Amino acid sequence: MFGQIHEIAKDTLFIEGLGPSLILKEPDIASVVLYQTGDTLYVMDTGATLAFRARIIAATEQLRPFDRLVLLNSHAHPDHTPNNAVIREIPASVKEHYISAVGIPFLDYAARTKADFAGIREYYNL
Repeated sequence: MFGQIHEIAKDTLFIEGLGPSLILKEPDIASVVLYQTGDTLYVMDTGATLAFRARIIAATEQLRPFDRLVLLNSHAHPDHTPNNAVIREIPASVKEHYISAVGIPFLDYAARTKADFAGIREYYNL
């Protein structure tokens, strides 16, 4: 169920995302994996929506204590990165964020949307 937090292994939580049953009619929201080892918490992707952001924060509290927070984005699609600002809300002494260099420009959603719509011409006779 969307937003449900599952313990999938010791110190590892999975927050269930949302795969749309009707493409282009429902949002696609990536799942999130949190893994705590030693004093470090790793968060893989952040999904989307405010309700989902709250689930990430709740999951981080279940995995305390940790001093270091590492946010990893598998890629820069808009179903994987919208809640990246959650890194500011989670208390930790050290915070790091990693995404591939090729993905960084895609975090500018306005520019990416404009480029995507400009590129759609190759698929249509306009």
